[in-house]
Amino acid sequence: MKNCLVGYTGFVGQNLHLKGQYDGLFNSRNISDAYDSKPDLLVYAGVEGTKYLANHEPEKDLEAKVEALENIRRISPKRLVLISSIDVYRDPVMVDEDVISDTDNMQPYGLNRFKLEQWVRMEFPEALFVRLPGIYGVGLKKNFVFDLIHLVPPMLSTEKLRVIVAQDPFLGPFYQNQGNGYWKMICPQKADYLKLRERFKKIGFSALHFTDSRGIYQYYPLAKLQWHLEMALAANLKVVNIATEPFAISEMVRYIDGCGFENLLDKPIVHYDVRTRHNDVFGGSGGYIMTKQEVFTDLMAYISSEREKLAVDDEEKVTEALVV
Repeated sequence: MKNCLVGYTGFVGQNLHLKGQYDGLFNSRNISDAYDSKPDLLVYAGVEGTKYLANHEPEKDLEAKVEALENIRRISPKRLVLISSIDVYRDPVMVDEDVISDTDNMQPYGLNRFKLEQWVRMEFPEALFVRLPGIYGVGLKKNFVFDLIHLVPPMLSTEKLRVIVAQDPFLGPFYQNQGNGYWKMICPQKADYLKLRERFKKIGFSALHFTDSRGIYQYYPLAKLQWHLEMALAANLKVVNIATEPFAISEMVRYIDGCGFENLLDKPIVHYDVRTRHNDVFGGSGGYIMTKQEVFTDLMAYISSEREKLAVDDEEKVTEALVV
């Protein structure tokens, strides 16, 4: 087998699958078929996870990283790409690939991914780690970009759901208990979903209210990942931060919707400004591979396209877009 992709049905993996040529495609259902295949190249994109759930259940998240390492061992690739995250930095500001993160008091989501990188490096010293920032693309199910498109919260804590149902009991039946302190939105029919949007608007709450408008984020279009991955491999890189120029959430909303957005939360303000030493490999500059304007232009096209899908009459397409 020349090359294979693990995690091809996940968010990152399906975007790689769309753009790349892979001889073997694997996920949790058929991963054992990849064991001992010894491919020339393994792209391992099977380490996805929801940040707040990983921080809520750190042991379960760590178990998944141990399982990922075992999968990689048993596949035994000649060359390896591990899709990772810029959250391996405890303080993700003004840091590049030469900085080794201080793990003291690091959130479990980032710590567990950092541990996996360390374990993999010991056994596969030539592996390439590709650290992603906030991402969007085909199959997006969560983050502020998703919220800006859909408005309806895909997940609520028990406490938040209780408050919302007290304001409008109609909303309660659309959320299903996940048994971990969170309730997931049950994918409704188009008519119900449009009602949900209007009901949330009436009580003055939407998914946007979970994000502080002062937060500074970095976003990246997954449609470019296969291309950038191939560039990194050709340059024989071992670690690359997919660093895009950061911007404030309020700035993003103003660019996309032409209106102000102020939402001040009583908790630390998120601030990402991770850099890369390899911007020249990707045609970037100043520590970034994409400028803020380039990201905004791409985001505008993506968000407009996704909003159009919500407006179509084809209920099957709408339902597919809402599956969480």
